[in-house]
Amino acid sequence: MKERKLTGVYVRAQDEDGNWVSKDISDCSETQQRLFLDKQSKTWVIEFCLIMLRVLRELGETLDLERIPQQSKEKEGGPSDGRFT
Repeated sequence: MKERKLTGVYVRAQDEDGNWVSKDISDCSETQQRLFLDKQSKTWVIEFCLIMLRVLRELGETLDLERIPQQSKEKEGGPSDGRFT
């Protein structure tokens, strides 16, 4: 898979040969991401989420993307389970 370096958040991860490398977290495997995120504080994870939201918005703006909601399952503004108001 091509390394895209989308987030600008770099972590130490082991490559296929077992060597430690600095790598953008978005280019890590899900297993590597989970191992790294499990060790972080709540504050760090919140800040990371804010970075990811900024990246998502920038991608949407750059590519002129817009999500089309599914009419029967969701209301505009969030999931239909009421977690977001």
